Amino acid sequence: MAEVRLAGTTDVPEVAAVLASGFFDDPVMAWVFEEPGREKKLAAMFGFSLTSRFVPDGRTLLTDDAAAGWLPPGVALMDGDGDESEFANRLFAAGASIDELMRLGAMGAAMDAAHPAEPHWYLAMIATRVGRQGQGLGTVLMQHALDLVDEQHAPAYLESSNPRNVTLYERHGFVATGIIEIPDGPPLTPMWREPR
Repeated sequence: MAEVRLAGTTDVPEVAAVLASGFFDDPVMAWVFEEPGREKKLAAMFGFSLTSRFVPDGRTLLTDDAAAGWLPPGVALMDGDGDESEFANRLFAAGASIDELMRLGAMGAAMDAAHPAEPHWYLAMIATRVGRQGQGLGTVLMQHALDLVDEQHAPAYLESSNPRNVTLYERHGFVATGIIEIPDGPPLTPMWREPR
């Protein structure tokens, strides 16, 4: 079985690369970031999120060729304290266009509007590097994190950006609660897991 560890600051480039690879063909991320350079843009986006929020304030899990970023109850994805400007600067430096940032913003606004108010663990990102997908690494990461969530008898929430992954989340107790529509973009599936 793959060993799961908590990622630290020095792991950020590896985690960002794993997530960028795993999300490369994701329907929503392929809509947000065009080619050429999608993987570089994704790595910049994930790298910023990991450095600013997930490594210091959340639980970023890493195993061979798979990674996941969770936020505990009460920790916001962005704190509105200058994050947005630095985030945009990093994406521009990676080659992102204004249109791509606008699509990313539309996605974020739609997700924020649907986000539950009740305190919960939030699985914001989970992916396996291309070439290793379908080998159970995501399941190992998911179960590792949900053990802690269940110890706390807390609910959990995620948005599935790929319809293929919905059944994986359902196997772990998540239930689809509707659809998140992004203007001119593909939909996401919000999913909630009751406390256990």
